[in-house]
Amino acid sequence: MPMVTPLVSVRFPGGGRRRPSSGAFACEVRFRPRTDEVFGSALGVVRLAGDTPDAFLRNAVDFANDKLPGALGATLLVHPKTEKAHRAVVGTAIAELRHGTLGVNCWSAIGFLLGYTPWGAHPGHTRQDIGSGIGFVHNAFMIEDVEKTVLRAPFAPAPRGLFTGSPSLSPRPPYFVTNRTARTTLERVTRFTAKPGLGKLPGIFSSALRG
Repeated sequence: MPMVTPLVSVRFPGGGRRRPSSGAFACEVRFRPRTDEVFGSALGVVRLAGDTPDAFLRNAVDFANDKLPGALGATLLVHPKTEKAHRAVVGTAIAELRHGTLGVNCWSAIGFLLGYTPWGAHPGHTRQDIGSGIGFVHNAFMIEDVEKTVLRAPFAPAPRGLFTGSPSLSPRPPYFVTNRTARTTLERVTRFTAKPGLGKLPGIFSSALRG
């Protein structure tokens, strides 16, 4: 994944460094965004050249492919109006990003959570240079010769999508910390998954749309 790795140095009140135990402590975090792949929450900001959307996106694709470690997933955020005006260059970026799952306006790891879409690193690694791994898991439809999975979602959830050119009934995702009904929604989805029934759908939609 094009992510950054935090190197955590733990400082305790009173000075000194030791293994974490109970009690409050602060973390001093440094990043190595171009050398390590991490599975965790970390943020790195890099400024790239580009006077136009086309130039910037080209540079961003090259940077993600050639400079950042990891090839499992990437996310491309693009405003609907920008994509409409630069459809060809956005399409080229989607095709050329060398990541196993690409989320367009959504978290790429949704591809893992869905369970049936292929999940794995973009092809090209070897046992001698394993990178993010070889092959794909899940892939419920048994698709052969997979290169990548591309997911798409509205740029903004309802009703804000009406103002961004991407109208939809898509509610606020339940994994957002600001979702007010996430627990109820996921509990109802779990019950529906375990024992499907049309009578359960109204309750799921009602909870999801109120999130």
